[in-house]
Amino acid sequence: MRRLAFLVCLLCSSPVLGQPLDVSVTLRPIHSLVARLMSGIGEPQLVMRGGLSPHHYAPRPSEVRTLHHSGLVIWVGPSVEPSLAKTIRTLGDDTLTLTLSEESALELLPARLGGNWERATLNNDENDHHDAWNRDPHFWLDPVRASTAAKAIAQSLILADPENKATYLENLTNLTADLSHLDDDLKKTFEVIANKPLFVFHDAYQYLESRYSLQVLGAVTVSADRIPGAKRVSQIRALIRRAGVSCILFEPQFKPALIRVLTEKTGAHLGAIDPLGSTIEAGPKHYFVMMRQSAAVIRNCLSPSKPDKL
Repeated sequence: MRRLAFLVCLLCSSPVLGQPLDVSVTLRPIHSLVARLMSGIGEPQLVMRGGLSPHHYAPRPSEVRTLHHSGLVIWVGPSVEPSLAKTIRTLGDDTLTLTLSEESALELLPARLGGNWERATLNNDENDHHDAWNRDPHFWLDPVRASTAAKAIAQSLILADPENKATYLENLTNLTADLSHLDDDLKKTFEVIANKPLFVFHDAYQYLESRYSLQVLGAVTVSADRIPGAKRVSQIRALIRRAGVSCILFEPQFKPALIRVLTEKTGAHLGAIDPLGSTIEAGPKHYFVMMRQSAAVIRNCLSPSKPDKL
């Protein structure tokens, strides 16, 4: 029914002849893919420009207006951008919406909430965004799934702007070829470090793990400005030492003091990684730069000859 409504709305949302379709995209990596697909036609608007986590992002009035004035809005879904869910639900009939997390072709992996995943033991008293949804939404960290997402995006662009179908399809062909080359490059990067244990602060890397056989033993999702108690710190350190973890990945929102408290005396190397590439310039090159930089960080972190930088 939602797909039918989407198609019906296309009849009243096509761009004015000679004007590019107004497209808004919430996240930087997805915006990069859309920018590639729209090359030669127009430039998509990036909604979330700051470095804040999208899980806690509060849209400004200007960003809400941008969404309402768009012909097509592309987002991952409420599990990643919860603060935008209400706004997107209230968009008018002349604004089309593509919710990528609802695309079955992406074959999203189950969210890890228990079982042998250490995170459930270390973080079982906290309710974060993963507890409310059954699927892990961080699919863009897998270039193969990013290619699948690009096909869904291209389909939406063509439906909304059929006059530029040929250009969208040509751009899609070039983009999927580049994503395939990226996948090959990452396989070569990761093959020498596959199955070496590492630990992360945020459980966002399941798709990298699955695609490239990375061995992530667990994640600790704690408030970026709150240091956990001594008991939990002891548990985390014990796990890291017991499993022989040589690399711990952290994200920009975690303060250095917190990282030191959780990792000191573990002997593990540290690597700064950002699944959104918040400090990388937005645009058509962003996704590829982000993925290659992330791969290099993980490789260097798992290499004992590389010094830590914190």
